[in-house]
Amino acid sequence: MSEFEFLKYLKSGAVATIVLSNPKKANSIGEKMWFEIGTAFRQISKDADLKVCIIKSESKHFTSGIDIGFLDSIVSKCQQKPENERQEFLRTTIIEMQDSFSEVENCPIPVIAQVHGVCIGAGVDLISACDLRFSTKSSFFSIMETRLGIVADMGTLQRLPNTIPEGILKELTYSSKIFSGRYAEKIGLVNKSFFTKKSLDSHIRKLADTICSMPSYAVKGSKLTINYARENTVNAGLKQIAELNSRLLLSDEALSTFSAVKNQFNKPKGK
Repeated sequence: MSEFEFLKYLKSGAVATIVLSNPKKANSIGEKMWFEIGTAFRQISKDADLKVCIIKSESKHFTSGIDIGFLDSIVSKCQQKPENERQEFLRTTIIEMQDSFSEVENCPIPVIAQVHGVCIGAGVDLISACDLRFSTKSSFFSIMETRLGIVADMGTLQRLPNTIPEGILKELTYSSKIFSGRYAEKIGLVNKSFFTKKSLDSHIRKLADTICSMPSYAVKGSKLTINYARENTVNAGLKQIAELNSRLLLSDEALSTFSAVKNQFNKPKGK
């Protein structure tokens, strides 16, 4: 695993943990941290020993969003380009930034977001790319880009329509409304919210252990299938899973798992 300046990478057994680490700036995401996230998840994707990843932060907040200095540097670089090159420069920059967060979604193992404190703007983009999201009830979220005069372009508006009702998403986006972890649970942005950071941490550790206890090929195949189904028709999704399982179910690991489960169910009662 590469060395990072604004992330910490922890590995315990089959669980990887990525910790956002820019506490002096409320974990705002500057240019270096932004692309370190992509690098970290590319490396996690290649580690066959891992079964689940948790992304969290140290200090008081998950993240206060993109560092304004990073935004300012993009604007400055754009203005230095000839006028006929500015649009292409911005388009390329946006895609490069999108690709970094897409590494989270494309990671073959489940990624769990553990949110406390503030999670706004780019923070919502980041957790929208995760498979599962949990928070404290006192956490605060906002799709802040509209207030800045920007159309959110890092995944929130593309991924969240599959997670929360469209009308709610539009309201939160158009108004840049700040809302709590309790409300985030109510609308389905987070799976569950907790009164304390300690109980949040405990729940996620137990969930990670449960996921790790499942056959890894089945969990990875399920993530791949759910993500594929989101982007395709039902018929295409059925063909995809038929193709996938026709390969997976013939593997030695799958046959061994099925045999063990079958034997367990076939045990005489009382023994």
